[in-house]
Amino acid sequence: MLKYPCLVLDHDDTVVQSEATVNYPFFCYILNQFRPGTKITLHEYTEGCFRLGFADMCRKWYNFTEQEIVDEYHGWQKYIVDHIPAPFPGIGDIIRRQKEAGGKICVVSHSCIQNITRDYETHFGILPDDIYGWGFTEGLRKTHCSARWSRSWQNTAIPSPSCWWWTM
Repeated sequence: MLKYPCLVLDHDDTVVQSEATVNYPFFCYILNQFRPGTKITLHEYTEGCFRLGFADMCRKWYNFTEQEIVDEYHGWQKYIVDHIPAPFPGIGDIIRRQKEAGGKICVVSHSCIQNITRDYETHFGILPDDIYGWGFTEGLRKTHCSARWSRSWQNTAIPSPSCWWWTM
């Protein structure tokens, strides 16, 4: 019997090394397009995404309109097609062992489902059992989702205390 039948993983900078190599460089580009001359450090970007969530960071720090958030997202989708982040060393072993032992892998992330499934298939040869990504409404996305998402386990065969959350 697994100690944790389900691992709930973040994606960016927990499973794959995407923040510094993919997401931050694209955000710097889009910020310069939408707010010429405005700068953000990697540290500020990380803190903003972690503390506010990406969309609220854009709204509160840079006064992005809803259309700019949509435009940023569409531009990012095009950018990431050719920019695939590498996994962190050792994470593949953890994911494969969990699946081989009959456990579940769930992902809660700012990334969209297509990127998460692409990265899991490319790097690990498997797909997560559930993904709560950017395609969900904002209240179900990371960082807003933990209370609602935990309640969602009431409708599954896996009690939430059996889940282990891993996020960076």
